[in-house]
Amino acid sequence: MRHDFFSAIQAGVISLALLVAGGGSASVTAAPDSVNPDLSAPTQDAREHHGSGNVEFIGIQLADSLEIPGLKKPQLQVVEEKYSVRALNHRWKTYDNIEKQPEEYRRLHRYAVRYNLMMWKLENSPASDRFKYRY
Repeated sequence: MRHDFFSAIQAGVISLALLVAGGGSASVTAAPDSVNPDLSAPTQDAREHHGSGNVEFIGIQLADSLEIPGLKKPQLQVVEEKYSVRALNHRWKTYDNIEKQPEEYRRLHRYAVRYNLMMWKLENSPASDRFKYRY
């Protein structure tokens, strides 16, 4: 009985250590029918795109317009004039539209907000601020 108790504690400590170290099974996965299953790191994606010179913002294509979440009206005007905007989803007649999938819409919206805010920050901040804490 005592051996089982200590084995259970030891297994719990090992699984907790793996989870903290990043080797555990706590990962975010998308539903198999989702539009874009790899939307897990919006700020990292924005940094990579900006670093490679691909400065574009992202939006969500709705029935009558392209929504660009995360930016204020003055920022939206600048984005529409100077930058390209890529839609995260595509509307097809054979597939369900994003309006009919509220969970998928929320997931795309969260990703787009974080991506657009990071892209705006990277594009409109001086270079000295971006590299301030690099060694």
